[in-house]
Amino acid sequence: MPSSPSPAWASTEDSALFAALGTVPKPASVGDPNPLTIRDVKRDGKSTVLVDVVTPDASEVNLFVEGPTPDWALPVPAPVEHSPPGVKRFSFELDGLPPGTNPEGAALKLTLVGGDRSYEFNINLIDPRRSGERRNPYSAAVTMTHADRDLLNNNALWYGFRRSPERPRETES
Repeated sequence: MPSSPSPAWASTEDSALFAALGTVPKPASVGDPNPLTIRDVKRDGKSTVLVDVVTPDASEVNLFVEGPTPDWALPVPAPVEHSPPGVKRFSFELDGLPPGTNPEGAALKLTLVGGDRSYEFNINLIDPRRSGERRNPYSAAVTMTHADRDLLNNNALWYGFRRSPERPRETES
């Protein structure tokens, strides 16, 4: 038996295997430049999650959500009738959580399927009531508080990364 594969070892089912592998969801991040992607995930009130999807055409798109553990029984996200231009918005309620569970920070997996493509997005839920935070528009999991921003700016100043002061304008005499 040869030690390296050769065309003689190819299976008659290779094309079917490659086609099946092509349907497996590929890992992606919110805001990735894929033709089919999730642009934003945000909380709307205490129990509603909104997911904005961008797709290159008007084809049918499906979205599925999984909780961090099998005992989470989240509903299938439903399309929202009125979405922003160029966006397909989905919504789902945080129903079916285990008793006494706080959803803040929970790791969810969103699977986006459209046409012959599918992608998986891992996100963390952020409580919309947390004040003083700035969201990164490209990630549902990253927030920056005012204190974090101030610390970042102070460190930049300490290490000399600051704008040079403007010189006073010379006046003509």
